[in-house]
Amino acid sequence: MENKSHVATITPAVYRRLARNSELFFYSAAAGVNLLFLFIGFSPFFLHDQGESGRIIHPGMVIFDVVHGMSMLAWYVLSLVQALLVSSNNRRLHTKLGWVSVALIPLVAISSVIIALRSVGAMPSLIFFQIPYPHFLLLMLTQVSVFLVCSISGVLLRKRPNVHRVLMLTSSLSLLLGATARIPWLNDIFSGYIPVGYFGPVFAWCAVLTTLGSIRLGKFDRRLAAGYVLIVIANLTAYAVAGSSFWEHWATALVS
Repeated sequence: MENKSHVATITPAVYRRLARNSELFFYSAAAGVNLLFLFIGFSPFFLHDQGESGRIIHPGMVIFDVVHGMSMLAWYVLSLVQALLVSSNNRRLHTKLGWVSVALIPLVAISSVIIALRSVGAMPSLIFFQIPYPHFLLLMLTQVSVFLVCSISGVLLRKRPNVHRVLMLTSSLSLLLGATARIPWLNDIFSGYIPVGYFGPVFAWCAVLTTLGSIRLGKFDRRLAAGYVLIVIANLTAYAVAGSSFWEHWATALVS
């Protein structure tokens, strides 16, 4: 009797399905970690109505902080839900909820700018990660600008899912510095409350995502790398300009 050996083979269709599943899991996991960073960083506000390190929020800022905090939380929760909906192939609900994202974009951006301007105006002498707060204003506005560019581009390119996913992930990553800056043990890993400690967590997380994305693809993930480079260049450029007399003039004009 002839023995026949059965060798498992992966057909092109099976390979494409496995590749697609790994991609969807990757973006769902990334969105989940982003949400975790956000919640940990802003847990004093979400759980105790306090600023970082137990700071009491100024009464005049409460309504702005609530709108900003809830819109940010909604954005990151929705990012995770949207990724999970695509993973479960529920594209109809994903498309409908996409319009909620469209509504959240201006709410997140406008509330972020208001919080930035009012915070600097209220605490002009504050030193944050060895950066005078009026100088720090440029970093906050730069991050909002990257968020706007990536999120709006992601909406416009929603019919190109591979590009859309990267843009929406990059938009979430661009605002994550506000959360990671409020996690002391995470900053300590990157030398504490100095500029490296401020930028380090998010820059490192972007590098991890780019590396994992490249491993998943089996080649260099150019789209994720482009998002990573955009975040790094935008923030470091803003940091370099923030200490100039040019920006001091504009910062004074904006908060006066």
